[in-house]
Amino acid sequence: MGTSRRNRPCSSSGTTSSASLESSKVRTRCVDAMPASPEARAQALGARVNPFPLTVKRVLHSASTGRVAVDATKVMIVNSGTTTLSHETGEVDLAAGQVVLLPPGRWYAGEPAGLVITTTAYIDTAFLEEQERWITQSSAPAPLVLSDSHRSDPTVLDVPSTVFPHVNASLQRLIDGERHHLPTLRRLSLAVDLLDILTRPVPEHSPEHPSVRHAMALLMNDLGRAWTMDVLADEAAISRSQLARLFTRHVGTSPAAFLRNERSRRMADLLRSSSDTVETIARRVGWTDPSHASRAFRQVHGLSPQQYRQISRP
Repeated sequence: MGTSRRNRPCSSSGTTSSASLESSKVRTRCVDAMPASPEARAQALGARVNPFPLTVKRVLHSASTGRVAVDATKVMIVNSGTTTLSHETGEVDLAAGQVVLLPPGRWYAGEPAGLVITTTAYIDTAFLEEQERWITQSSAPAPLVLSDSHRSDPTVLDVPSTVFPHVNASLQRLIDGERHHLPTLRRLSLAVDLLDILTRPVPEHSPEHPSVRHAMALLMNDLGRAWTMDVLADEAAISRSQLARLFTRHVGTSPAAFLRNERSRRMADLLRSSSDTVETIARRVGWTDPSHASRAFRQVHGLSPQQYRQISRP
């Protein structure tokens, strides 16, 4: 597993505060066999889990949080902004697009630089440990190895930019499931899906094939163009089928998904820095249909363009 971490001595002092998490209390029993598929694992867990072992919160931070400890493993993503996370042995700087694993029972304090949006999954540790038995680890690197939850310090997960939108979308589905009171079994399936995304092996970060590198550069340098697979393949001097196959192999996602992610990031920048309407900004980054732009943006950032603008600008 590839992880990156930058700790510095923590000089702050104060009294540790504790916040209980009702949804982290889980009653489980050990079993000798459980299917490996997410759907089957959720089905097997459904009869034994009460209350729900995972909850997700999306929060806008504008001031220091103070020291908080919870009895749950936390997976936190930074949707936008930058923040410094202090912990018992040091501190780590986090920026938009990063994911951090926070072990249970230890205090953490956030110091945002301006406005910061985070989405955090609070996962019952017993549930996490049981899932570890059924997720097969490949020799290829994965963002999260579940045994990392036993570490004493936060771990910044090495999540490629192509995987981050899937993590964010999975968290949004869990938020929606809680908001709309989905059946427990369905929400358990969504929780297992999140862990599967975080433990899934990922491809190399930098594509080695020259045609793939060229195609990525074409897309990023002209986001506003009305790209199609045929046009992109012609520009990259490669067949459409070969481009689709090589792009997915080397980048980990399709050209269409890559373009959506890059347009969404550019749109977020313009929503913060420009006073143009959402429709105008959507057209600037290449989306002619505002409704489609809003759906794509929400998939990546977890918020509608209007919501994002409202909370990201003073």
